[in-house]
Amino acid sequence: TLQFQFETSTSPFRTKIRSIKQLDKLLINKKYLTPNMTLQLLLSFAQQANYSTLSVQEPFYVVGDIHGSYVDLSNLLSQIGVENLFRNKTIVFVGDYTDRGQQGVEVLQMVLYLHMLKANVVLLRGNHENKRVNIRYGFFNESNTKLTPDFFENFSDFYQRLPIIAIVNNYFICHGGAPVAHDSLSFSDEFVRDILWSDPRNQSQITASRRGAGKNYGSDQNLEFLLRNGFKAVIRGHEAVTHLRDDFGDGRHYTVFSASFYSDDISNNIGFFAEITQDCVKQIQIIPNNKKEKQINTFILVELISSTLIMVSYLISHFV
Repeated sequence: TLQFQFETSTSPFRTKIRSIKQLDKLLINKKYLTPNMTLQLLLSFAQQANYSTLSVQEPFYVVGDIHGSYVDLSNLLSQIGVENLFRNKTIVFVGDYTDRGQQGVEVLQMVLYLHMLKANVVLLRGNHENKRVNIRYGFFNESNTKLTPDFFENFSDFYQRLPIIAIVNNYFICHGGAPVAHDSLSFSDEFVRDILWSDPRNQSQITASRRGAGKNYGSDQNLEFLLRNGFKAVIRGHEAVTHLRDDFGDGRHYTVFSASFYSDDISNNIGFFAEITQDCVKQIQIIPNNKKEKQINTFILVELISSTLIMVSYLISHFV
């Protein structure tokens, strides 16, 4: 049993965590995770180094883009076992926690809460941990509506404290792609953009990405990068795929994507995460929980209605 406590302006907040069900209730019950408490969670995440090198017990897990799908996050944590994250299991999240889905706030609250409890979780930055991207794809408005106006700036500050690379048991883990155009881990602006925005492609040379940032690269460049640095393989997210993708077919570069529904025109049907050992990178399908999904979808509907009423009231009071 774990106990977590932090002070609010009115009284101490205490809860004992035994299961994912308790965490679900905690996040859906807004009297607990208020704007003030969310701010404390964000402030508890200290400045991280740009990359970390870890040696952990295997298997460990890599979770791909979540994109505001709290149901998928909750279900995969239930499968791994929240209690195991305080023992011998480790999860690396590759970023893109928000946007597109409607529960980015709850996703970030969950992973930050686990981090504050000192669970074995590694939080990396993705290309959607970015104000400009959040304004375009929805999280900017979501955070300011669910919490308080202008609250988003607290998330924006938090993004800058996230690392961009985790080297775990000699696997190179990041959001976008390997920095194949760089001779060293320089962490220049271009280097960071390449980590967050690049993609593997079936090509023989390094080219500029059509995304407007990052690079496209092929298997030769990836293999050279791995051999030069002594890494086993690259594991990344960034692209919506329906299954664990061995990008070059050589077991040296994988794409993981964990949101089961990404957009109106790209549906995974399943979300998945990766289980990693010395010799194997394996797909684990996220098992749906229809009862939980119904409860959370009902909660989303209530939130949408509440947010709409607040907005209508604001417009009437200011413009009518």
